[in-house]
Amino acid sequence: MRLLASLLAAGALLLGSPAAATTRYVATSGSDSNPGTLTAPLATLNRACALSTAGDEVLVRGGVYLQRASLSCNGTANARLRFAPYPGEAVVLDGSLTAPDTNVVGIFGDHIDFEGFEVRNSKRTGISVWGVSGVRISNNLVHDCELGGIWVGFNAANGNLDVTIQGNTVHTTATRFYPHTTTSGWPVALSVGNTYGGLVTGNIVYRNHGEGIGIGHSRYVDVLANVVHDNYSTNIYLDNTQDSVVSGNFVYSEREPMFFRYDGPANGISIANEFSTHVFQDSARIIVSNNVINAARYGIYYGNFQFGTGLHDSLIAHNTVYRTDLAALRIDDAAHTNTRVEQNLVVQEPGRVLASVAGSGLTFARNGWWGGTPPVATNGVGDINAAPGFVNPGTIDARGYRISTNSPMASAGLKLALVGADFDTQPRTAPTSLGAFEVTAASPRMGIAAVAIGHGYRSRRHHYAASVAIADAAGLPVAGVNVSGRWSGALSGSFDVVTDSTGLATMPALFTRSNKSVTFMVTSVSRAGYIHDAALDQQTSATFTP
Repeated sequence: MRLLASLLAAGALLLGSPAAATTRYVATSGSDSNPGTLTAPLATLNRACALSTAGDEVLVRGGVYLQRASLSCNGTANARLRFAPYPGEAVVLDGSLTAPDTNVVGIFGDHIDFEGFEVRNSKRTGISVWGVSGVRISNNLVHDCELGGIWVGFNAANGNLDVTIQGNTVHTTATRFYPHTTTSGWPVALSVGNTYGGLVTGNIVYRNHGEGIGIGHSRYVDVLANVVHDNYSTNIYLDNTQDSVVSGNFVYSEREPMFFRYDGPANGISIANEFSTHVFQDSARIIVSNNVINAARYGIYYGNFQFGTGLHDSLIAHNTVYRTDLAALRIDDAAHTNTRVEQNLVVQEPGRVLASVAGSGLTFARNGWWGGTPPVATNGVGDINAAPGFVNPGTIDARGYRISTNSPMASAGLKLALVGADFDTQPRTAPTSLGAFEVTAASPRMGIAAVAIGHGYRSRRHHYAASVAIADAAGLPVAGVNVSGRWSGALSGSFDVVTDSTGLATMPALFTRSNKSVTFMVTSVSRAGYIHDAALDQQTSATFTP
């Protein structure tokens, strides 16, 4: 055993062991001639990157850095390379003194985490990512950039793999395009292009002079749980994109004129197929669900311009769209195929357009409408046209667009296999609610509308029969209710009877020779799915004296 252990130990020494991860430090007082220790830090992120290998960490001491960072070092999937501020310290990467048309941060290496920085005053893009795999950009503040804030791109399809953009705040970008004098060409504040596999989640993107979040020529890039408002032209844009989910986003406008196009706010969520030098893709297998959109130009819009080949095998479901300037839902005429529009909740200002749709290959079902009459083309089974009963609509709090438990939209839909949770990631139930939020409908209430005793006298006997009427809160009869009651006085006995289609339960007849009074009292009322509300009871007993 000792010999075996010695041989194994010797083998381990010969094979070597993984190098320990190193933490390097950068400071405004540092020098790139230093080793990068805490007491002898480096001066630039570039030098720290050049010295780093997979699994290392670069911590940047607090301060303002007037430098560009170009990061070509690599981590691995199991040993990522991390760049972050020193704990508890704020780091600003400022492009004020960089050359014209240059980015502040460029990331060209794989499996890099770049997190927690403020990036500002870029002469081009704040953070640029090019041809990478497994990069994560998280919790950064990016603002005041002449072009985009965060940009992921490449010059060929699938040039980036598995990119995550999470928890960032991006505002005041595309400043080179303000005032708005051009009809096209402005950049996107947070853009992911030519990417296969990615996630854009938990970001706040607002007050930008280009589109808010844009996904272009990409597949399997999901846009989840972002807050996007007051951007130019459109807030969330899918261009030549496939196999992607746009869900749980709150999109709205505070109606600031400096971000208006066509004298109004940006579209909420737009899908199109623009001309491009990149590979063309149909808009296919896209899911737009659980989004809340308030005060947009168009709420959800498919635009048939340029390539304009339509929507294919896609689903627009469980979105809440509130009071848009133009149509809350617009789908232009195109050769759509197998695309469903289901269980959305659309509320419009009276006199404005609820929907404008055209083209084959679209099916509609169980949508909730209010504020007008939707066009015939949107009619579907299970549609509801009624006030939705929002909690607090018109606010910039997404949860103001929850519906009450008494809403006609609550529990009015079917559970969809492709939409398993709601805006708040709460599981969808069966039946499910229309719109972005899952709300279990309040059980309907019922009460005892009347108790009556019928009397007849024949063969020297008094014959009695009791009847009980059950009605709901609106006074309508409720069938199938189990009614229990008992006699007292000159009669005795207990009975259980079920109400008929008129809401009436008639007890079996009894007789007695006594001239004393009789009383029938209801002891219980029950039906699955209903609540017996005593406040609705008009009476619970009746007495008859011959």
